[in-house]
Amino acid sequence: MRELGIDMKNVDIGNSLGELVAVAGLLTTANDNIKSGAISADEAANYANNLVTNLVDTAKTFANAAAAGTPLGEDFQNNLIKNADKASDIGNVDFSDPAALSLVDLKSRFPEHAARIDQNKDQAQKYVDLLDRATPSGGQLDSGFMKLLLDDPAYFESIIPTIVANPQLPSELFSELKKLNLQSTELTKVLADIQVGPNAVPPGSPPNEVAQNTLQGEAGMLGLLDNHSFTDGILDTVLFVASDQVLASVFFTETSDAYTALSDLDRSQDSASDSGPGLDDGKELILGGKEISFSTGSYLLQSADPVDFLVASSDKLTLTGNVVFNSSSTDSDLILMSAGMIDLSGASSISFDGDELGLGSFDSLEVKNVDLKSSNQISLRSLDSIVINNSKMETSGKGADFIHLLAANQIQVDNMRFSESVKRIAMEAMTINLSNVNFPSSSTVNLNSLYGGIDGKYPHFNSIQYGRVNFIEKIRYGSQSVMDRASFDAHGGNITIGKSN
Repeated sequence: MRELGIDMKNVDIGNSLGELVAVAGLLTTANDNIKSGAISADEAANYANNLVTNLVDTAKTFANAAAAGTPLGEDFQNNLIKNADKASDIGNVDFSDPAALSLVDLKSRFPEHAARIDQNKDQAQKYVDLLDRATPSGGQLDSGFMKLLLDDPAYFESIIPTIVANPQLPSELFSELKKLNLQSTELTKVLADIQVGPNAVPPGSPPNEVAQNTLQGEAGMLGLLDNHSFTDGILDTVLFVASDQVLASVFFTETSDAYTALSDLDRSQDSASDSGPGLDDGKELILGGKEISFSTGSYLLQSADPVDFLVASSDKLTLTGNVVFNSSSTDSDLILMSAGMIDLSGASSISFDGDELGLGSFDSLEVKNVDLKSSNQISLRSLDSIVINNSKMETSGKGADFIHLLAANQIQVDNMRFSESVKRIAMEAMTINLSNVNFPSSSTVNLNSLYGGIDGKYPHFNSIQYGRVNFIEKIRYGSQSVMDRASFDAHGGNITIGKSN
């Protein structure tokens, strides 16, 4: 102690033989810890000074325990020395109580929770057992874990396997997970994903880097499990996170898989160059969540550099009223997607002043009484079917002016209107059913189905046939009817009926 500059001359060393013995034991333990290096050189002076300053209170705890026939072991001594300034609270225990050792153990480990531990003293041994199961060998859990245990022992027990597998994860991560009120099955899935880390490596990311980022950064990715609702044009751009960080999160795995599946719908070589952001070059920002909603308003998508934006929900994406998205760059794409469903039943119009507006859904995508507008391209994709009824697709006439529809099953269109600026239209599905559509004059139209054109050229007219492009009613090109072979030959020269690749 003297070597550390601690003056022992005027130290009060107790008022009883028991306290004197305890003082001797505590000082010996402290000296041994300092000499052995168990206490680092940087911590040694504070450690020793803390003990000496609070020596009497610390000794009383040990003396009372010894007098009751409950001597405290070395681990208890070390924890009590480290928290000697709280020795009175820690030692405020009836040592004749069978739970005394457990109480002192808990309070010496987590002195800041001493009062609550005393209030739950009948659970002390259970708490010790749970903590021992979760505590890494030679380690110590942070106090946030003790709060979780006191608040909800069952929840703490459920996360023990994850804590053991990933001891570097902070208690804050598990506290935030608890606030989300996940269903039991959802929580089990999330904890299992955290325990094993991501199953796939995003393009361009080394495996070891992804795993490291996931374990250290998952607390910041918990917004991917939350619900987000935006109104009146107010959008917190902080919620947009760089794609490489989001893709490294186990919380985004299912949504990422859905995005990949939607991208894989683009089987046509001719349209491959028109696919949306690939999420593999680090120039995308992602806003993720469980359920996401936008109501009427003008929302600014802002970034210092030109980037693409992806709004991705794992369960449901809802847009209502007239929703406008403004980008800080005219070269940016905006993709609105859901690994569940997109609900546009309450929407009137969706506009984006950047390059491409895309909507993609795992479930059927219904665009009814909703107008879509983008400067250059509009893309709709579904892993089931696309249904369009009484909707207008509008571009600015300053670029590719491309409308692109892709569905794994069926495209069903009744009364879809195009602005005259649209130059190219492509649809691809197993079956395409069209009614009340006027393709703009001079536009190029590619319609691909499972079996392609009849006689290698024509749609099926006036009724529905599986696997074909069906012109059911009032299909025109440049206001000219193309509802039979003769009129199709006369006016449908820019319409190609092809086979899905």
